[in-house]
Amino acid sequence: MATLNLASDEILVGEGHEQENTFAKWNRVPVSSLNPQTDILLFQQIEIDHYIGKPLPGMPGSKVGPVPIMRMFGVTEQGNSVCCHVHGFCPYLFISAPSKFTNHHCKPFKVCKSFCILI
Repeated sequence: MATLNLASDEILVGEGHEQENTFAKWNRVPVSSLNPQTDILLFQQIEIDHYIGKPLPGMPGSKVGPVPIMRMFGVTEQGNSVCCHVHGFCPYLFISAPSKFTNHHCKPFKVCKSFCILI
């Protein structure tokens, strides 16, 4: 185990008055209570990612199998951090059809698209 020997008048960087100023600068207001049935959570989205999880009872989206869950990170106007797990998101893919695309092309296109996505 390492030990640190300091003279009695030495102050570590980030300790004491300097540390108190840092805490005051980054201190956030307490989180207010939120009723998910009636209140709106409004925040600025900073980042988003996703993961695959189990469906939860009462959430929108698929009720069976693994489901995509979007995870949004952000901050409220009051400065509180937010991590919001969004259930019921249906991933989609937009592909522009060629100009002479007809109903005759739909089935082969669907087979090809499914094959390409699953690879």
